[in-house]
Amino acid sequence: MKQSTRRTMTRVISITMAVLMVIGMAWTGISALSTSGSSAEILYPPLLRYEDSFYMLTSEQTEASDGEAQELQARVIGDQQTLPTENGTCNFGSGTMVFRLEEDGQMLCQDNDGNWLICEKLVSDGEE
Repeated sequence: MKQSTRRTMTRVISITMAVLMVIGMAWTGISALSTSGSSAEILYPPLLRYEDSFYMLTSEQTEASDGEAQELQARVIGDQQTLPTENGTCNFGSGTMVFRLEEDGQMLCQDNDGNWLICEKLVSDGEE
């Protein structure tokens, strides 16, 4: 192959590669802009709604007391993109979750392994 033909092929291949890279960058930018504005997802913490109060699940394990406690079951209404709006519902787990309201007012949640996790009551600024 002649030297001039080789140079011409190298230039054509180089220009083609540069054009493909520019098209790829443009496509990436356009797709990022088009999805960023429309798919802004709100993620709520894992919440239980009980007696018009919210209880947020923590990862802190504890032991259930031997004293009096009220056992509750909450229906799972969706994932953490859903805010539980009805009493007796939560936005984590699957099917039905088991909760326990201790004598001292502490809410506990039982995980799939039988461990009890603490749920902290969320209070508004004017509420104690």
